[in-house]
Amino acid sequence: MARRSGGNALENTYKEDEIRVLEGKNAPSKNSNLVTGAFGDSESIGTGRALPFAKELAKASSVIPALISMGSIYSFSAQTGEESAGLSYRASYGIVSLINNIFTLGLSRFNIEGRARSYEFFIRKAAHFSEYFILALCVMLPLYVYKVKGRKKGLIAVIFCAIYACLDEFHQSFTAGRSPQFRDVIIDSLGAMAAVGICYAIRKIRE
Repeated sequence: MARRSGGNALENTYKEDEIRVLEGKNAPSKNSNLVTGAFGDSESIGTGRALPFAKELAKASSVIPALISMGSIYSFSAQTGEESAGLSYRASYGIVSLINNIFTLGLSRFNIEGRARSYEFFIRKAAHFSEYFILALCVMLPLYVYKVKGRKKGLIAVIFCAIYACLDEFHQSFTAGRSPQFRDVIIDSLGAMAAVGICYAIRKIRE
């Protein structure tokens, strides 16, 4: 009987709303408001819950580029000395060949190989600089997203990159044919500082 009476109450409420609409009264009845409050507006509730979650998820995803950059650096450090040297030589050879073709220097293959070996050291150090330049940019992204104020963003990015550079060199001490070098930590830190400096310079110009 209780369930039947409850059903009649709802039917009466809906009929009352229909009469009010026909009479040109847009406002729902008092009972209708009670029904809406009891069962809730599913559309508004779903939207209210989904939007904050999606926003927080988007903010959290800003750390993904930094994780990818860190993983890339780790993978290079995991290469043996022979593998790393081979990669550096191929990169150096490709650069010298490209310059030879662009400026039509007419270098023979023997000359290209010799110059590639001469430039290999600088290519390796430029790679260190570039890796941490990119990492610093990636680290600053979530700091911007989470609205870290002032120069703290740049300071945090440089310190983070310097610490990771130290850990990276420590990792190389366990890799065959590789050894940690403090000089590389300095180069890595300079790359991070350059990235931060450029970001601040661009900001000043835009202001």
